[in-house]
Amino acid sequence: MREGNHYRGNYQTDHAVFCGYVTEQRSGHLEFFLYSPSEQIRRHSHWTCFVDRGDGWYLVHMGRQPKDLSSGIITIERLISEAYGS
Repeated sequence: MREGNHYRGNYQTDHAVFCGYVTEQRSGHLEFFLYSPSEQIRRHSHWTCFVDRGDGWYLVHMGRQPKDLSSGIITIERLISEAYGS
């Protein structure tokens, strides 16, 4: 759901669902956030890409900026699936 320059929704996989949101900066840069990552995600090799922003929210730092909103969401959902072993 879009609210101004914020998008709210869930990252969904066959293994887990996580609350999230995306903020679009004026420059067009997208920042992706995930709420309360599980132990599986915390043990994943990309855990170092998660930056604690407080109150259970984590910024997911991406080495390469996704070309669009959907690509970023797919990247995070793929990471979640990998963390759960598929």
